[in-house]
Order: sequence, then C-alpha cells, then structure tokens
Amino acid sequence: MITRCYLFVAIGYLLIIVFTFSSIGITSPEKLNYVLSLIEDGLYPQAINQLEDLSISVDDQEITPEKSFLLASCYRKLRMEEKAIFYYQEAIREKSSFSDYALYHMGECYFELKEYQKALEGFKELTTKYPQTFLKSKALYRIAQNSFMLEDYLSAIKEYQEFIRWFPADEKKLKTLYQIALSYQNLGNWQEAFLRYQEIIRQDPKHRMALESLKKIEEILAAYPIELKADEYLAQAKGWYYHQKYEKAYLICQKVIEIEKDNLLLIKALSLLGDSFYEERNFLAAIGAYQKALSISSNEGAASSYYKLALAYLKTDKEKEAERMLKKFAFNYPKNSYAVKMLHLLANRYYEKEKHQQAIKIYQHIYKKYPKNDLAEQAIWMSGWCYLKLKDYRKSIIIFKYLIKEYPQSSYLTQAYFWVGKCYQRLNKPKKASLNYCQVVSKDNYYYQYLAKDSLRRLRGSFGKEKETLRVDNASWEKIKNINLGRAQDLMELRIFDDAILELKDMEKVKVKDVNLLAGTYYKLITIYNKTSEYKKSWFYATKIAKILKSSQKNISLPEELHQMLYPLNYYEFVTKYANEYNLDPYLALAVAREESNYDPNAVSVANACGLMQIIPSTGRAIAKRIEINFSKESLFNPEVNIKMGCYYLKELIDKFKKDEVLVLAAYNGGPNKVNSWVKKYGLSDIDEFVESIPYYETKQYVKKVLSSYQRYKEIYLK
Repeated sequence: MITRCYLFVAIGYLLIIVFTFSSIGITSPEKLNYVLSLIEDGLYPQAINQLEDLSISVDDQEITPEKSFLLASCYRKLRMEEKAIFYYQEAIREKSSFSDYALYHMGECYFELKEYQKALEGFKELTTKYPQTFLKSKALYRIAQNSFMLEDYLSAIKEYQEFIRWFPADEKKLKTLYQIALSYQNLGNWQEAFLRYQEIIRQDPKHRMALESLKKIEEILAAYPIELKADEYLAQAKGWYYHQKYEKAYLICQKVIEIEKDNLLLIKALSLLGDSFYEERNFLAAIGAYQKALSISSNEGAASSYYKLALAYLKTDKEKEAERMLKKFAFNYPKNSYAVKMLHLLANRYYEKEKHQQAIKIYQHIYKKYPKNDLAEQAIWMSGWCYLKLKDYRKSIIIFKYLIKEYPQSSYLTQAYFWVGKCYQRLNKPKKASLNYCQVVSKDNYYYQYLAKDSLRRLRGSFGKEKETLRVDNASWEKIKNINLGRAQDLMELRIFDDAILELKDMEKVKVKDVNLLAGTYYKLITIYNKTSEYKKSWFYATKIAKILKSSQKNISLPEELHQMLYPLNYYEFVTKYANEYNLDPYLALAVAREESNYDPNAVSVANACGLMQIIPSTGRAIAKRIEINFSKESLFNPEVNIKMGCYYLKELIDKFKKDEVLVLAAYNGGPNKVNSWVKKYGLSDIDEFVESIPYYETKQYVKKVLSSYQRYKEIYLK
C-alpha cells in the first residue's frame, strides 16, 4: 500500500526550498500558495516556471517527488506529453506517494504520443506493482486498447475479455464488447463479429454502442451474404427505432413481415412497424399496422397493440373508436397490466373534454380496484380535482383526505393538504383551512410551502402557527467539511483536481456505512467542481448531501452553506449585469437557469433548446435580431450570451403578461400562444388553480419548480 509519509517529507522539502526565495521578499508560505494558485487558475506555464525554480537542488538535496509529480501534471495539462513523462519518471524514481497515478498518466501520455508499445508496458507495470489500486480497471482497459492499436487483435480480444472478467459491471462493458467485435472484424472473422455486434444490440438497444454496432452490421451485410433470422432482423429494427432512425426500423420490419410465418414474431414486427410510423407522425399508417397485428391475434397478449392503436386513433380525432377500444380491453382483461393504463387514458380524455362526472367514475374504479397500482394515487388526486372543478368542495375534501390517509408517503400528499385548505376557504371555514395550511408548511415542498404561508398571512395567522424554525447541527456540518480523506485531500492541496476526483469517486463506489464520510466525500467533490466551473456536477453532489442529512438527521435544518450550494449564485456577474439592464429580478433569472439546465452551459434538450437558459435556436435568432447582436447556434453555449438572451426574453414576457410570474414562466416553457389559450379556457380567478389546470405536465411542473426556486433564492439571499 502507498503511504502518505512521502507527502509529508515532500512538503517539508518544498518549504525548505521555497524559503530560499525570501531574499526577494516572498515568504515560504506565500510562495507555495502563489504557485498553487497559478495551478488552480490554469496558468500552467507560469506555475511551471516557478516550480522549476523550486526544483533545483538545495544543499545537495534531490528534487522532491511531489514537486516532480506536480510539474508532470502541469505539463500534462498543457499536452506536453514528453516533458510530463520525464517528470512522472522522476516522481516514480523518488518514490512519490502518487506513483500509481504517475505510472497511469505515463501510459496515457505514451498513448497520446501513439507510442503504444511503451504505453502497454507502462499499464502492465501499473497492474503488476499496484494490483490493489483502483486504477486497475482503467489500466486493464488501456492494455487492451494498446494491443488493438498495435493491431495485435488476438491479444486485444483476450485482454478485453480479461477486463470484463475482472469488472463485469463496469460502465465500459458494452464499449468493450464492441471493441471485441471490431477486433474479430479486423481479423476477417466477420461471422464472429456479426454475432458480437448482434449481442450488443440485444443487451441494450438504447445504448450508443448499439447504434455503432448497427452501422457495423450494415457494413458486414453489404459485403457478405448472411441469411438473417426474423428475430435478428427484429433486434436490429428495435435498435434503429430507439435511436430515432424510424425509416430504417420500418424497412426492416417490412422484411420480417414478408418472410415470417410465425404469428408471434409477425405481431412483434407489425407492432414495431406501427410504432415507427407513429413516431414519424404517420398516424394512418400506424393504425394500419396495429390493426394488422390485432387481426392476427386480438386476445390479451395483444394489449400493447390495443393501447397504441387507441393512441393513434386519438391523434387522428377518432375519439369514438379510441374510447370503444379502451373500454373493451380494460373491462375484458382487467388483470392485464395495460388495463389500468387504458382506463387512466380514457379518464384523462374525459377530464380534458370537461366531462368530469364520467372521468370521476373511471378514476374511482381505478383506485378502488387497483389500489396498489402506480396510477392509483394519481387517480385519487384527479378524482378530487374533478370534484373541485365541479365546485363540489365537500366531496373534493373527502377524496383528498382519503388520499392523505391511505397514502401517507404519496408524492401528492402536500398538494392534497393544500387543496383541502383551499376548499375549506371556499366553504368559508378559515380555521380548518389554516390547520391544513400549517400541515403544508411542515412538509418538504417549497412550492406549496410558499403558497400555504401566503394563505396563512392572508388569514392573518389567527388559526394556527407555522412550523417552528428547526435548529442547525453546525458541529456535524463542520465535521463533514473538515473530514480528512487521505490521498484525495493531498491531491486537492496540490490542486491536481482531476486525480482528486478519481480518488473521491472511487471512495464513493465503496459501500460506505459512515454517512459523515460519504457526505464529506461529496463535499470535497462540490469544492472541486466549483473551482473547475462544473456547476451542474457541483449542484448534483449538493443534492446528494442534502438527501443524506435529511434521512440521517430528523428535525434538523440543513446548514446555510448547503442551502447556498443547492441554490448557488453561478454566473452571477452576468446575471446581475443583464437583469439590471432589462429591469429584471436577478433571482428570477437564476431560478430559471437552475431549473432549465442545472447550470450546464452546454445543455441541449430533446427539443433542441440550448445553454444555461435553454433557448431554442429559432427563438435565439429572433432575440439576437431585436437586441442587435450576431447569432449562431454556437453562441447559445456562451454563458454570457445565453444569459443576456434569456433575461431579455423574460423581460419581454413580463411586459406581455403584465408581470404575472406564473404566466411568464408558463410562456417561457410552453409558449405565449399556448398560455393565452389556457387563460381563455381556465381563467385567472384563482392563479393557483390555473397552475394545477395547465394541461402540459412538463409546463405545470416547470412553473412549480421555478417559482419554488425563485422563493428559495429570495429567502436565502435577501435576509
């Protein structure tokens, strides 16, 4: 095992050598901190100059190993691999406490230089000298890669297989299987290669390596005559479907339909054919495919085709046909897993058409007959909501209370309490309303907490007290912050953050029973990611700490620092600059960025919205024209440009919707035209009810999340 004593000796030498600079007026700690600050800021050339001065011998004392390791890291960051290798070799010779890292990075540097034989030898030396190092998985994979690059495909196959044997659950498993298949293909054994590619598709058709395997199969089939079986065709069709290559999917399905006689495979092919047409919005063709599938077998086993045919009917405004199919299947096959989905879809259609009594009847059938089904809680909620829409507040209260009693862990619990309170208010029973609002305040849902607190203020607080302020366990928090994590801590002190992350993530993988140790690991990762401006990752680990503390410390409030980590002021300079320019509350802009992208400037949504504030290119182009700046899609990934555009667009919506934050946020997500249609349909007599009535689930949740974040930002920073 590697000991830390070398690091202490090295730092001692470092301080001795740094002391020689006192003649120019810089004390030892100042010089050391100065060098480390250069590294932290990514100023590697300047850091190297300082370190190389520090690395000369003093009183015949040799270069210290950690300085050599630090120099090597700086050169590696500058992609100066030959220099990096020299200093890694020095660090190893001097018995650095990071010798395993030095060997690993040497191998990586040789790989980058395309000196594959030397890289191979380096990685093998690492696995031999340090068989217990967590870097072993990376080294074994690299050994196989280097053999592959040396065109020693037989060795590569064996080494890739060895990697899988040692690490069967590694995230690179499918990539490894792909490399094995590619090795067979390069050896001219296309039959074995085909089988390996096919196996990857079967294991996980949604994985990116499945897509690469499909492309390779196309190459093989174009060059060699292979007679495929129907199930092999279907596996490929499914792969193309999951990667949104619908034309390829339905062309392959049609081949199966032409050659296959087995009814089960025919039904699968026709169903997938229908799915492919459906995704291309060719609903009539989809209906035809589903109908053919059902003509072969219309029993319980064809549930998927029934359900999808009903969806296709709804897309073509064939409401009666859809309702007939849904009812027929759900009541003929009540034990089938699709039965509840079909009933729920039917009830939702009645709700959308404002046929509330019919919807209630089906919702109640769902939760009474299928109380353990995942849709039961939603059915209860919707039943209560339908009564509310009918202004039958007493029945609405009964249903919501039933939900609270029977499903105390439900995700609908807090909103059920809130709407019980609202119903009591509408029945002019303020005391009962207040009691339910107080229940909401005690729950962990900031959106409904905010609404409940506002309602309590309106009731003048006469009928109940809000939740008492919980104490913060500052001692435990300080322990988490200051926990020493061995080599990870040492690497952080040396500002070698990428290696520190590797060390910390290895600790995270171990089943740690000490929650403080695990939280401490996450805290260090947050610290690093904030320093490297990887704010999405920082926020992610903050949520993990919060989850640990909430589960392990009952009736304890989260520390203020953690609240700030959960609601950080990322890119605050740009946010305040453009929020001020457009007369916008900066905390609203921060809340939008938090919920839109989790502070990831490179985020791209399925709808092609880009950057921190998720701006669609067409919208961005229009905004750029209005604010007179040049536009390209790439500019949306520039944090400052994206924030400027996002703030401008928010201000436009604020002016359009007369400062109504709910409508502004709904429009930001769902579009202004949609919001206007919803306002016309649902009215604004009760803005809370309007939010719950938004028909787009994504937009409804978006409004709640952003308003919640907005309130949290103001609570944290406007004290």
